[in-house]
Amino acid sequence: MTSEQAKKTARSDRTRKDVFSDSLLRRIMRDTAQEIPEPAPGLFHRIEAELPPSPARPARLLQGIMDSLGSIFANPGLGWSLAGLQAAALCLLLLFSPANNGLLTLSSETTPRTGTGQHLYIVFSDTARMKDVRSLLGESRLSIVAGPSKKGVYTLLMPDTADPDSLVKQLKSKPLIRFVERAY
Repeated sequence: MTSEQAKKTARSDRTRKDVFSDSLLRRIMRDTAQEIPEPAPGLFHRIEAELPPSPARPARLLQGIMDSLGSIFANPGLGWSLAGLQAAALCLLLLFSPANNGLLTLSSETTPRTGTGQHLYIVFSDTARMKDVRSLLGESRLSIVAGPSKKGVYTLLMPDTADPDSLVKQLKSKPLIRFVERAY
C-alpha cells in the first residue's frame, strides 16, 4: 500500500466515524426496535406443535456414571471417605509392590569391584567367540572381575597405567564389542 492510498483510507475512516457517531447509531437502533412488531401470542407454541417429536435418546452409560459420581461427591462426608479409601489403597500397593519390577540398568546391578584400577562395563556382540574375547582382553590388559550378568554385562578391571577414556574409545571401535562404558 502506498502512502497516498494510506492517506485516502485514513480520511475515509475519519469520515465514516463522523457520519456514524455513537448517538446516531443508538437512535437508529432504538427506532428500528420500535418498528418491529411483537410476535403474535402463541406463535412459538404453534411452531413447536408442528415440529416432529424428537427421537428418544438411549440412556448413555457414561452419563449415568457421571451422574452417580456427581451425587456421591455432592455429599462431602461420602466423598472424603472415598478419597481416604483410595489413598489407603495406594499406600498398600506401594508398600507391598514387588521390589524387582523387571527394569535392569547397569547401575542397578551389584557387581563386586576388586583391584585398584578403573572398572569398565562391557557387552560383547552375539557373534563373539571366546578365542576373540581372550585375545582382546590380553592385548588391552583387561581382566574380568564379574559377569556375565542376566543381560550379558561383564565388569572388567583396567590396569592402573591405562588411560580410561582412550581405552574406551579404542574398544568402541572394535566390531567384537556392542557396548562399553566406564563404571563410575
